[in-house]
Amino acid sequence: MSGEKGEVERLIELLSEEKTWQGRYFGHKGQAEVAQTEVEYCLRVLIDDDIELDDEARRYWERKREKAIARREYHLKQAQEARKKLEEIRAEIRKITRRRRI
Repeated sequence: MSGEKGEVERLIELLSEEKTWQGRYFGHKGQAEVAQTEVEYCLRVLIDDDIELDDEARRYWERKREKAIARREYHLKQAQEARKKLEEIRAEIRKITRRRRI
């Protein structure tokens, strides 16, 4: 009986953990998309012929683009790690539910 109770408690814990990692995954994925949009915008500003940029302004937009690229890479990496953890949690949930036939 206590084994069954332990599995149910573990299942509840895993379901809670799944929601946490799901939030992290979608949060990082969304932030990576925002950073990608910023990279594209900075590139358009740098390429646009209608806007004349002095050296200081050009350096500003180039640096802003570099930071956005770094931020995008960070969030993509974090989203990938969250996705991997989420898959592990879901596999454990499936294992428990199959054993208990839920």
